[in-house]
Amino acid sequence: MSSHHQLLQTLIAAGCIIEAQGLGDLTRGHISLRVPGEPDRFFMKPHSVGFDEMSPENIVTCSLDGEKIIGLRVQWSDYLPVYRTPAGTGVGAGFVIWQ
Repeated sequence: MSSHHQLLQTLIAAGCIIEAQGLGDLTRGHISLRVPGEPDRFFMKPHSVGFDEMSPENIVTCSLDGEKIIGLRVQWSDYLPVYRTPAGTGVGAGFVIWQ
């Protein structure tokens, strides 16, 4: 199993935890994970997909500029300022997993 696939599984597991704890909001809400070694890239739950519906096939890879690099679904655009903060600093909005 590739390290990217393992990271996608981590993101999916986090989404399932959010949903199981009653914090899901149908298809709204956001969860993401920076791509290690690529500070300008991150994996993101796509728009219009529930936390419990995430799969390796529907997770989107985006750049800090909001460009969709990989994925067939629509990415969120209103969370991009989050990724322009230095990795590891934490933020006060959304569900963000910092690696």
